[in-house]
Amino acid sequence: MNSPVRALLAATVIALCIPQAARGLSPFEAAAARLDSLRLDPVEGLWSMSPAGGGAVFSIIAAPGRPGVFEMRILESPDWRVAENTLCGEVRAAARPGVYDCRMAADPSKSSFAPALSTHTATMELASDGARLIIRPYRRRHRISLRRWLPYFFRISIHEENTRPDDLDGAVRLYPPIPGANPVNL
Repeated sequence: MNSPVRALLAATVIALCIPQAARGLSPFEAAAARLDSLRLDPVEGLWSMSPAGGGAVFSIIAAPGRPGVFEMRILESPDWRVAENTLCGEVRAAARPGVYDCRMAADPSKSSFAPALSTHTATMELASDGARLIIRPYRRRHRISLRRWLPYFFRISIHEENTRPDDLDGAVRLYPPIPGANPVNL
């Protein structure tokens, strides 16, 4: 091989081997560069939680070697204990188009995300315009009803009523931009 080709090949190998943080890219730029190089699922991108949700910025990108599974990583958080690019959950496509099942770490500041330990579950639904992600938490649990054991002991029951709509919590897409949607500057 002649020397210009060899130098170009060496430069390409070095550029691919050096992590993006070492090249001076911010987590936003690194995630955007990765998103630009992939064929994207509608849920993939950079998202910002609504102000009611805390204002964290996270990415959803396909997990390498795991089809249908996406990694959720926090890029920026108001909680100083959470490091940049922290894996905080995984998202899986559901049977209904535009709906995803999500498991998120209860405390993302811990050193690693263990899907079986201390997680919250939610469904994520992509809005029709593709610029919003509606998050609805759900819970799976077992309950023991003492009321069935002692039918006449508990005659007064207290029920909690929650009239808050389910689709108020969610995220707004930052990148890639959706044609026709309001642009968001990074």
